[in-house]
Amino acid sequence: HQIGNSVYIERNPDLRSVGGFGQRTHVDNMFWIDGNPSLVDLNGLDIRSIGFFLEIQNNASLTDISALYDLEDIGSLTFERNESLPTCEIEDLGNHLEENAGLLYLSFRDNDDATICD
Repeated sequence: HQIGNSVYIERNPDLRSVGGFGQRTHVDNMFWIDGNPSLVDLNGLDIRSIGFFLEIQNNASLTDISALYDLEDIGSLTFERNESLPTCEIEDLGNHLEENAGLLYLSFRDNDDATICD
């Protein structure tokens, strides 16, 4: 079930959850999650396929991206300026998606470089 060509979840200061897409599992083109300072995790985001790219940026409280491990198809993934998100978590996810979901390009900068992952 398709959500649409592009999806934007932007500038929602009180947004804590990105769930609620129901049976929708595919985005044709682009998906942005940007400027949601209260967003802590991506639980409930049951997307399996993103046609082109997913960009996650400027989400100051985001610490958990484990829901993205369920992606089965994605071209490009970018994480920028998520101050609480450990860079090592991004790298682990990138390795998993390269192997299991056909990830072609991973970009990240200005996230939490200080935290050490297990």
